[in-house]
Amino acid sequence: MPRFLKRIVLVALVATFFVALLAGICTELSYAHNMPSNPQPEIGKVIRMTVNHGSVIYATHEEWVHYRSVQAVSGSVMLASFVGIGTFKLCVKKVWN
Repeated sequence: MPRFLKRIVLVALVATFFVALLAGICTELSYAHNMPSNPQPEIGKVIRMTVNHGSVIYATHEEWVHYRSVQAVSGSVMLASFVGIGTFKLCVKKVWN
């Protein structure tokens, strides 16, 4: 495998890790700042959630499902890219040299 291709694969894995991390963080911050901190049964925001280091918010079931889905996907992508980086570094020697 050519050296430049090794570098491209490694950089792509690292970039994927950080994009997934950013997606999870943005979701946390968005929910913490845009959701009500008191239940609002008239619009269906009755599911209590704790986000962003302890902020208590209330969301609808659909918002809760979206939040959990984004967190699960971003966590899975981060784990897969982290394992990919480790495997790549073990299997392919001299990426930068």
